[in-house]
Amino acid sequence: METLGKRLQCFRLENGWSKRAVAQRLGVSIPSIMRWEDDLAEPNDYNRYKIEQLLAGEDSVPRPASASHQRIVQLSLFSTSRAATVPTRRSASGGAADNTR
Repeated sequence: METLGKRLQCFRLENGWSKRAVAQRLGVSIPSIMRWEDDLAEPNDYNRYKIEQLLAGEDSVPRPASASHQRIVQLSLFSTSRAATVPTRRSASGGAADNTR
C-alpha cells in the first residue's frame, strides 16, 4: 500500500502543482511537503485530514491564489539617478589619508 506521502506526491504531479502550491493550499511549509513526500515525517492528525480532503477532491481546503491574482512589485533599493560616493578619510594635515592596510 502506498504511503500518504507518496499518494500526495502522485496527486501533486498528476495535477501539475508545485510543492509551494500544495503547501499554500494545505497551510503548511514547503519543507513539510518535502518531508511527507519523502516519507521522512508523518503529518499530524489535522494535516492528515486536510491532505485526505485534498486527495478526495473536496473543496473545503482553501485553494492558493492563482497567478492572475498575484502581483509582483519590484522595489527600487538603489537610486540610479545619482552615483554613490564614498567619503575619503582626511588626515590631520588636511590631505587624504592612506586607506591601505
